[in-house]
Amino acid sequence: MYGLPGIFLIMIPISIGFYQILPLFIPMFAILITIPLVELITHFFPDIFGSNQWRSKPKPTFSIARGLKKQEKYIDALAELERMAREDPQEVDIWLEMLEIALMDLKDRNIADPLYRDALSVLESQQSRNAVTTFYENIIRG
Repeated sequence: MYGLPGIFLIMIPISIGFYQILPLFIPMFAILITIPLVELITHFFPDIFGSNQWRSKPKPTFSIARGLKKQEKYIDALAELERMAREDPQEVDIWLEMLEIALMDLKDRNIADPLYRDALSVLESQQSRNAVTTFYENIIRG
């Protein structure tokens, strides 16, 4: 698409005898050829310039739950976070947010303890389980 005009831009100076200005047209030709070439390569090999793994799943947004929390609708905020946890059970921030509401806002260990056990049973990463345990124990102690 862009290559044909680039070839004409180079051929005109050669045919007229303006070979002295040819170096000025080479960068233009390179740009005109590079754009469709990169588009073609990335179309057939989308991961060639890096993995798309980081784009596979967006991080959850806490805006609804935090808005409910600001309105002091803690039970509704917990329900929203539980819905989020069902969709993305490995997201440790959701579990931490639920524990924070249960322990700090509601001050109810009857709600917090089952959440803590659920988090430990669901989370696969040892690092995530350690983060939940540390968070839970720090609030309980202090």
